[in-house]
Amino acid sequence: MRDAAYDLVNYAVSTKYGDLPEDVVEVTKKFILDTLGCAIAGSSAPGCGSVVDLIKDWGGKEESTVMVYGGKVVAAHAALVNGMMAQALDIDDIHQRGALHANVAVLPAALAMAEREGNVSGKDLITAVAIGVDVACRVGLGIVGILKWTVTSLGGYFGATMAAGKILGLDERTQHNALGIVYSQCAGASQSIAERTLVKRIQNALGAKAGILSVLLAQKGITGPKNVFEGQWGLFPLYYGGIYNRDKMLQGLGKTFEGKNLGVKFYVGGYYTHPCIDATLSIVEENNIRPDDVEEAVAHVPEASYIMVGRPFEIGDSPQVDAQFSIPYAIALAIVRRHVFIDDFFEERIRTDTQVLQLAKKVRVIGDQGTVEAVGRPMTPVVIDIKTKDGKVYSQRVEVISGSPGKPASMEVVADKFRKCCAFSAKPILKENIEEIISAVKNLETAPDVGSIVRMIT
Repeated sequence: MRDAAYDLVNYAVSTKYGDLPEDVVEVTKKFILDTLGCAIAGSSAPGCGSVVDLIKDWGGKEESTVMVYGGKVVAAHAALVNGMMAQALDIDDIHQRGALHANVAVLPAALAMAEREGNVSGKDLITAVAIGVDVACRVGLGIVGILKWTVTSLGGYFGATMAAGKILGLDERTQHNALGIVYSQCAGASQSIAERTLVKRIQNALGAKAGILSVLLAQKGITGPKNVFEGQWGLFPLYYGGIYNRDKMLQGLGKTFEGKNLGVKFYVGGYYTHPCIDATLSIVEENNIRPDDVEEAVAHVPEASYIMVGRPFEIGDSPQVDAQFSIPYAIALAIVRRHVFIDDFFEERIRTDTQVLQLAKKVRVIGDQGTVEAVGRPMTPVVIDIKTKDGKVYSQRVEVISGSPGKPASMEVVADKFRKCCAFSAKPILKENIEEIISAVKNLETAPDVGSIVRMIT
């Protein structure tokens, strides 16, 4: 049996724009716009400005634009910093079954490579992103069990490499070498989530950077291993003890595109918190429950959710990350503010809003909705019970998360989210540019050169 890498590379190289179904084109454009908005908002998040300073201090050939901050740097470095900004606030897309964010590694790599090459059409970008996202998600689908590694990072390395290689027009042999080269760089342990550190928001960006480096190395004749996923020391034997799902990884390859299974995030924070927010908002809004009414809130979640984001909320070295990955904090926010968006996660508010902090201590999380061994890593079902001081208990069960494929967001809803994100940019984005970017992405297949879109985000 030949390694799955052969099938993935053949698919990536042979697929053309005309092979993409119309709905795949539309959903790809929708998530390109969503990811650009996430990057604009993320530009002001802790750590991003510091990385921009570092990248600019390094200097180098002016190839690709640093979003929001402006200026051009080496393409791989642009992908790094733009990727970090896109993931910083954790409001970017999510592939629920694969438990990863896809575009935050793929799109920065594709855009940086497109600017480096010049005159890359909208159709070419759509094709590269659709393929890269599909590959990243399929790697996630192949993973079985608990998240020892951050799937966004691992899948992102491969997806970014496929997208960058597609922009570059690599042949099958060279693209396969690039995939082997990027495997030599794959990393992203979940300890960054466990300790709530800022490096969590750069792991995907390292994949974007590595994708560009890998295709350029392959183009120069550097070879890489071919049995990337299933070889003796391939990804699944080495990182997951040989336990993986090959069928899910390859099923429908070239016919079904996993980008259609991405969800739009309406709230800031790790996706495991989102069904809890949905349920909590439903309870407090329908029953007009106020923070002072609450005696206790209990979140019944899958075991994976409990492991990843279920522990009691504490403020550590990175308060914003602490809050992003906390069910107790998310539920407390939903009760207190009936709103969970970017401004709720400013460090000063996290530290000083005593009402949210006190209420977070009243939230218990129980991982009783399916074990990892039995059901894997689903984010639902979730049941929220809110007990009020008068002894009443209000419950809400969530099976389908808002913005997910089961409750999809339209392009117009994503455009509204984009506008809201622009308000949090580290540097003002001209209002006329905001509307031009939205229009350009909606009609991306007609663009002769996608570089003009990136240059508007400064």
